Amino acid sequence: MKNIFNYKIYYEDTDAGGVVYYANYLRFLERGRTDFLEQAGISSKELYARKIFFAVKKIECEYIKPVFYGEEISVILSVKFIKNSSFSLLYEIYSENFLKFKAETLLVSIDENFKISKIPPEIKSFLQRYI
Repeated sequence: MKNIFNYKIYYEDTDAGGVVYYANYLRFLERGRTDFLEQAGISSKELYARKIFFAVKKIECEYIKPVFYGEEISVILSVKFIKNSSFSLLYEIYSENFLKFKAETLLVSIDENFKISKIPPEIKSFLQRYI
């Protein structure tokens, strides 16, 4: 199952040529990931209070076509796999019905001491619905 989140490209997202700056794609992945968890009622604020953190351990991405100032993008997100302490998310970014960017992130659950911890059961259960 996939989730779709839509965002507008602002001037601040682009370089001097009006093209989305390459590093800003990571911000769109983060927004999509945050919105994905929050739709399940899992807010970042609540996770911080519970001392649950998801650290990006690995990212693999491919830039396919440029996205420009003023365009709307759709970040399509799905879960690739879940383990006891980690999970992988797949992302596709579309604009004007074309695939522009794709990525995969490996996230690890850690505690406040940066030690690997188990993913809480309710979050693991939520993620499993989107494989």
